[in-house]
Amino acid sequence: MDFNLSETQGMLRDTLRRYLADKYDHDSRMKVVRSDAGWSQASWKAFAEELGILAAPFSEDLGGLGGGAVDNMIVMEELGGKLVIEPYLSTVVIGGGFARETGNADLVGKIIGGEVTTAFAAYEPKGRFDLAHVETTAKPDGDGFVLNGDKAVVRDAPFASHLFVTARTPGGISLFLVDSATSGIVRRDYPTVDGSRASEIHFDGVRVPAADMLGAPGEAFVVAQVRLGGGRVHHAMRTIGLAQKALDALCERALSRHTQGSALADKQMVQEKIADSWLELEQFRLLVMRTAWRIDRYQDYQKVRKDIAAVKVAMPRVYHDVVQRAMHLHGALGIS
Repeated sequence: MDFNLSETQGMLRDTLRRYLADKYDHDSRMKVVRSDAGWSQASWKAFAEELGILAAPFSEDLGGLGGGAVDNMIVMEELGGKLVIEPYLSTVVIGGGFARETGNADLVGKIIGGEVTTAFAAYEPKGRFDLAHVETTAKPDGDGFVLNGDKAVVRDAPFASHLFVTARTPGGISLFLVDSATSGIVRRDYPTVDGSRASEIHFDGVRVPAADMLGAPGEAFVVAQVRLGGGRVHHAMRTIGLAQKALDALCERALSRHTQGSALADKQMVQEKIADSWLELEQFRLLVMRTAWRIDRYQDYQKVRKDIAAVKVAMPRVYHDVVQRAMHLHGALGIS
């Protein structure tokens, strides 16, 4: 396994990093977070047209750049390091994955062009985050279906032009692509801890054309499990960027803060915190990179299940420990 980025991947990382450094500083981000829209359509347009990152993981025959999970890792780590709000994970990774796996090349093209943003409405209020717990129904009616039910914690739904919705049909749990502006959709939006937004969604007699069922009837559960497996890895990629940002702040604070006659960086216990954080983050980064490499190599999530499970277990522990140490060293600023 070669851990070196290709020339194209290096250009992708450097171009995105320069753009975010110039256009997406903390003040710019907070202005977006506090706006009524809650996200920047201008940034999304730049991602599509100026940077081309929305095309990164798609094959060239679909209009993409011919990349894969490793390319997504590069993008997600950079976006994570800047706490980017825009719905790359929901739209490109999850939505684009659904479109690709169900053969909807037209939708992939619209995602690459920045014309469509998506959110995945899967979990339900009584479901305890169980994908198989689906009480939302899609009853056949004429040349389509009528959706009724409720979905909970639909991340990025306020930004989404379209929703991927799981609903129970006569053939089992099926997947539908629903225009967010369709009559009968009622949303309650709210902010999340990281500054993004999510929604509780009620479907009241929402009519969906039969052509907007993605894949075969009853196949949604399997497709969703596969797609969310990849989604967990991409969450980890974003977490690497977040943890790196915390480690950078930890090091900067250790060098700038002086107490008891010396810099914090000169104290053995502080050095230990920095070393532990660097070591844990590098181990986690390599685990995630190997998992991404295996996803690209095998093109079969069943063969990478153990790797994905390991990433899922390690992710919160690494993130918690690095951030906790960074917060500890900033304690004199009143941070706790």
